[in-house]
Order: sequence, then C-alpha cells, then structure tokens
Amino acid sequence: MDWRVAVLAGAVGLLPVCAEAQARDAAWAQRQIIEAQCGTWARDQAGEEYAPQLREARQQLATMSGQRGSAAKAGAALATSNIGLLRLAQQSREKELSEACIVQREAQLAPTRTAPRQEEPAPGASAVAPAYKPPTRKLDSDKRGACDWGSYWNSSQQHCIKIGDE
Repeated sequence: MDWRVAVLAGAVGLLPVCAEAQARDAAWAQRQIIEAQCGTWARDQAGEEYAPQLREARQQLATMSGQRGSAAKAGAALATSNIGLLRLAQQSREKELSEACIVQREAQLAPTRTAPRQEEPAPGASAVAPAYKPPTRKLDSDKRGACDWGSYWNSSQQHCIKIGDE
C-alpha cells in the first residue's frame, strides 16, 4: 500500500470530526454574539430604569457632603448606602433582562438549527432513547406570568413592555 493512500484514508476519516467541531464552534460563536448583544441592551435598559433614582441619591449625597455636623454625616452615609443598593438592584435587573433576552433569542434561532446527528444504537440496545429535556431555570420573572414573545417584564413599571417600544 502506498503511503499516500494511507494518508488520504486517514484524512477522509477525520472529515466528520472536523465538520462536527465546526458546527460546535459556530454554535458557540453564535451564543457569544447573542450574549454580547443582549448584555449591551440589558445594561442600557437597566441604566435607564435606575437613572432617576441614582441621580436623586447623588444629589442627596452632594447636599449632605457640603454641610457640617453629625446629622449631615449620617445623611451622607445614608445617601452613599442608598447609591450602593441602587447599583446592586440595577445589576440584578440587568442580569434578569439579559437572561430573558438570551432565552428569547435562542428560542427564535432554535427552529433554524439542524438537529444533531444521531448515532446508531449499540447491538442489543433499545433504539428508542428517552426524550432530552433541557434543564429549566427559575427566573425572577417566572412569578409574574409570561410576557408575549418580543416583550419583557419591567419590574419598576410592573407590566410587560415590547422590545423596541422602550
């Protein structure tokens, strides 16, 4: 057997592995793009929701910082802790919006993706495998009921808002 035939046979054997790796890399890249886009949108949206409250707390801090006395120091400390709590709430809201966006975007893409290649069952094994159920994550928005597709739950306004109508 010529060495070229052996190399060619080896290369042909690697083609399915390379094609599967490319599909996996494409899905990973698509996931990264979705996460980045949803993260940017969620950061902007949460920032807009909490901007008035943060602005007010910063004004309170500036007012109290310019005064003297123990009451002013206590007021400044209270304003500082309020700012910290508002930032924490904003980050939580950003995560909530980002997760909802990612789930929605992936659900929109799911019908366009091809089903993964199924392997032949081993001899003597059952040909019917149990259906795969993806794990479900309990999101904070689950307790508020479902919004329509293309909408998200706005916790500050307590209702669903259609994406793009912000």
